[in-house]
Amino acid sequence: MNSRNPGYINNVDELIDNTRPWEAAAYYGYPWPEGKFNGNVRLPCLFNDACNQSSYGALSVNVDRPHSPIYCHTCGIRGKLIELMWGMKHGQPFDGDKLRGHQFKEIMGDLRAIRSQTTPPSSPTPQPMAPVPSFAESPEPEEPLVNIPLKDQEKTRSLVNLWEDLVVDPAEMPPSPAKYFRQRPWLTPEVARKWKMGYLPKNGPPMAACSARETRSWRFKIGSRVQRAEEPVPDGLLRGLIVYAHLNEAGDILSYSGRDPDFEKKWERWIADGRPEKKRPNKYRFVKGFHKGIELYRQNHDRLKDRHLKENLGKHGLFVVEGQNDVMRLDCLGIPAVGLCSCKATQTQVETLERIAQTVCQGRLVLMPDLDEEGEAGFKELLWELAERRLQVAVAWTRAVLVEVVAREPESIHLDEWIRLWKRAD
Repeated sequence: MNSRNPGYINNVDELIDNTRPWEAAAYYGYPWPEGKFNGNVRLPCLFNDACNQSSYGALSVNVDRPHSPIYCHTCGIRGKLIELMWGMKHGQPFDGDKLRGHQFKEIMGDLRAIRSQTTPPSSPTPQPMAPVPSFAESPEPEEPLVNIPLKDQEKTRSLVNLWEDLVVDPAEMPPSPAKYFRQRPWLTPEVARKWKMGYLPKNGPPMAACSARETRSWRFKIGSRVQRAEEPVPDGLLRGLIVYAHLNEAGDILSYSGRDPDFEKKWERWIADGRPEKKRPNKYRFVKGFHKGIELYRQNHDRLKDRHLKENLGKHGLFVVEGQNDVMRLDCLGIPAVGLCSCKATQTQVETLERIAQTVCQGRLVLMPDLDEEGEAGFKELLWELAERRLQVAVAWTRAVLVEVVAREPESIHLDEWIRLWKRAD
């Protein structure tokens, strides 16, 4: 009979529970942030290099929760300790929504080696393991994430009205953004102005609403990396993109994001090139310092009290969708919706959804994901989270029940499709 290593733990959950993220980091030679042993720890994304080219390329690791759940705010990858370990070891995404098969077995082998304090020959030489602080010397918990309105920051105050300078008429845009607008007939100049969105030209005066000093400071913040004083400041991160304003619940502008009008072309090219994991294109860019995971797109109170939404808010409840355009399109149909800006909800977003739903629609929510594998997988998790909170949750559609609807995302749904969809539901 083979004898077991002394550190061997057979039960998978127990094995994971007994391993901390900084121990895994030391094992793989990955530099864990000094003194970060509780709360949410931010790391560069371990799965996609493109995330770190974005100004919001941060991987969040919650070391206080069981199995240390992780979430990348740019590529949307989600997982737990074993998925984090895969990223530390390989620097690329895992297959599917979690580790399975040979990938799972590989990381479990590393976990057992960590617990038995052995290092496989193929592993890099580990750095000295960071000491785990005792209860007596535990550092103070990190400050909760918060987004400060632009109007309350001296350096960004002039950007509050940036949306007024965005181009909303396709006739005045270059071909690519003009095509983006024309492919969405409902996205008229009037709708764009109402939603404080439009095209930010590549050329022209830099963010004309700002003074030169304020513009320079802002562009330092939204550049893809920190600039040295002697380096030229790079052009704005949002130039050449379809730009959206993000508001808090009081209606104050918190930040702006940009959508690449050429994303579909880049995506097709990426697929044709064999899907190189480290060159996966990003659809959206978010300004550095804006924590999109603690907000919902168009969560502002005054909008949810609008008369043209009240009937459907009372009849169906509040819809939850992925993207900004989804929220806008449903609003044009009189359907109240908020967006996650992702296919997966953060814990803060779940809590906000619960609070808003209890306040404005008797706890009734309707989930309407994009009809693709990632969208449905993310919203299944959200459905479970909301159901655990005793909310009344319905699902508007799934790929399994297409009900003769051509649209595969809420932003592309037509009025007649919407009518057929809800006739079936009723």
